[in-house]
Amino acid sequence: MKKIFLLLAYLLLVSNFGVSQSDNWKVLSVQREMFSINFLTQEKAWVFAGDFGYKSTDGGLSWSFPIKTNANIGISGGAYFTYPDHIFFIDSLYGWVCQSSEVLLKTSNGGNNWTSINTGINTSHFSCIQFMNRQSGWAAGIYQSKGIILRTNNGGNNWQIVNQNVRWGITSFQMIDSTKGYLSNNEKDTIGFTNDAWNTIQYFKGGNGQRIQRVLFIDSQNGWLLGNPYYVNRTTNGGLNWSIYTNTMSNTANMYFVNPLTGWISVARNQIWKSTNGGINWANQLNLGFHSEEVFGDIYFKNASTGWICSNKGKIFCSTNGGQNWTDMLISPQGNIRVIKLLNANSGLVICNESIHDTMSSIIWKTTNRGYNWVISSLIRDVKVNSAEFIDEQTGYACGDAGYLLKTTNSGINWSVTLNGTRDLTSIEFVDNYTGYVCGSSGSIIKTTNSGINWISQQSNSNKNLNDVYFSGMQTGFIAADSGYILRTGNGGENWNVDFPYNSKNYKTIYFLNPNTGFVAGASHQVTPPNQGSSRVVLKTTNAGINWTLLMSENIPGYCLFNDIIFLNEQTGWIATSNTNVGYVIKSTNGGLNWFQSFGPIGTSSIFGFSGGLYCLNLINENNIWSAGDNGTILTTGPPIGIQSNNSEITDNFSLSQNYPNPFNPQTKIKFDVPRNVKGQTSNVKLVIYDLLGREVAILVNEQLKPGTYEADWDGSNFSSGVYFYKIITNDFTETKKMVLMK
Repeated sequence: MKKIFLLLAYLLLVSNFGVSQSDNWKVLSVQREMFSINFLTQEKAWVFAGDFGYKSTDGGLSWSFPIKTNANIGISGGAYFTYPDHIFFIDSLYGWVCQSSEVLLKTSNGGNNWTSINTGINTSHFSCIQFMNRQSGWAAGIYQSKGIILRTNNGGNNWQIVNQNVRWGITSFQMIDSTKGYLSNNEKDTIGFTNDAWNTIQYFKGGNGQRIQRVLFIDSQNGWLLGNPYYVNRTTNGGLNWSIYTNTMSNTANMYFVNPLTGWISVARNQIWKSTNGGINWANQLNLGFHSEEVFGDIYFKNASTGWICSNKGKIFCSTNGGQNWTDMLISPQGNIRVIKLLNANSGLVICNESIHDTMSSIIWKTTNRGYNWVISSLIRDVKVNSAEFIDEQTGYACGDAGYLLKTTNSGINWSVTLNGTRDLTSIEFVDNYTGYVCGSSGSIIKTTNSGINWISQQSNSNKNLNDVYFSGMQTGFIAADSGYILRTGNGGENWNVDFPYNSKNYKTIYFLNPNTGFVAGASHQVTPPNQGSSRVVLKTTNAGINWTLLMSENIPGYCLFNDIIFLNEQTGWIATSNTNVGYVIKSTNGGLNWFQSFGPIGTSSIFGFSGGLYCLNLINENNIWSAGDNGTILTTGPPIGIQSNNSEITDNFSLSQNYPNPFNPQTKIKFDVPRNVKGQTSNVKLVIYDLLGREVAILVNEQLKPGTYEADWDGSNFSSGVYFYKIITNDFTETKKMVLMK
């Protein structure tokens, strides 16, 4: 009955893992530090976050799922200091990125693909890049403890050194025209100026003794210097004279002025400051965000009213009233996901563990359109949830550290919380509506026969940590435990036998296909030099756990564990894994004898300060598998979110059908056609739900679709009765229809 598994593991990719036959995984959610907003046109924009990007084609009203860029774009200089000039787009197609190396990146198709360009300057660190047109540009940074400036006249294909004796390393750089420019560096209170294209540089003091973080000019006369912390400098005559304005803001991130009077500063720790008199005075507009640890990065306004800001929590916020109010445009789970559960074809939950005000708590996020949008369903403070099990769409149970037990009867909106001792509870399993089991640390096992009203302790005959409980029948159950132990009962837990089938591995996950066939996986963490390795292991039984056969044992460098194991049939199975920085899903198609990489990596480079890992699997069918883990990561191999396709029915025109049933309560279907596309194989399609006031309430589809007939589902359970509109939007076609939700 168990469909979700919640365990820990580490995995390093080794040569004997292949990458063939990989599943078609899609990244639905992944938390990255976002420090760079780039508007290519009024409608097209990117937010870059390391090896992922988010794309908008409607002026920032909506954003795509995370798109793998295969390049580190949007690199920050730390939580409280960014290099705001490291990405530059000259138009809607051509853009460049500088990195913490001699390699630059270039795109000629609006950021969809990137190519590497080696400048030939070894051990350099480029932090600033600017182009005057598609051919002529500049790059600046640090080289051998000094600043360096390079120039190109052929679109970045070749670079020449203009000046490599700039004092200190360059942190911000702006050309006002082809010969005149300003820079800031790591030397406190110092600005560099040139009027001969950096052949010579004049230095002058620009602040009050602090480091100057940002140089910003919006025209040839009006410019600002952003200090970190506490001050802003302003010039209205092209830099001939500067005025210093101090304030109480600290740990500034970036600055943006939309005209000579109106500007904003993003500040670490949840603050946005605004000036309406050119930077003379600043007011703290808003303490924004669900978590006090939010750190804001890049900020951009296209006019005095509409702007965007991004954060280290993987969020993009939009304001349409000059920054007075902000809306989260990219709502997705954050924190470390330890539970993923689909309640029906469209709805699902994930449970994230995250430190809130220095205390570990659990946040329950819910989706009603198979992962496209997520909302916080509930917050359970001071409880770290480790495992959960739902017996139907409404009723679920969970367990956590320090003896916490939880129950919901409304799909996770509300939870009752009780305590059972103080031991950490790691896994929960229900065999019917009334009978459930929980295992935990130091050999603890408890059982309920009245739907969680009362729990009774059972004797495990072990003092080991018990990691995962699974029942293959009403009476027959198994527990994967530390130190090579597997516990087995044939009488509903009245007695537990302890088996020791293979060495002293820490078994973390167990799964049974049927009463006879099961799998267990884990690893040893007893690392002894000089090997500095650990051993992963997968065992299989075909006689209800009486005997176990070793399928795999691998010694690899570093501390590693397996996460969660699940099998579709006796041949096909998956394991969710992780190491310090990345997470993988590996797959077997021959009953566990051999494994290859199905998905990975999902981790981030160390510059972002995140480690990655995949901790749980949820199997719907062979073509619809879900996995989740650290940093809000959610993956699926399923069809496009909320829609099903029939590519055998290809039409010559776009069409949008009337929903059915209509009126409906609470679910309805929307059918539409994507025609043959002479310009390519796919079309960008967006399907949006609006309420009677024209407010967007749901996005069912927003992606590239192949020609065919599609059917999207919408669940109105969380919406009130009334009239709604649904609209299909493509590059060549739009149409709107009305529907009625009647409860």
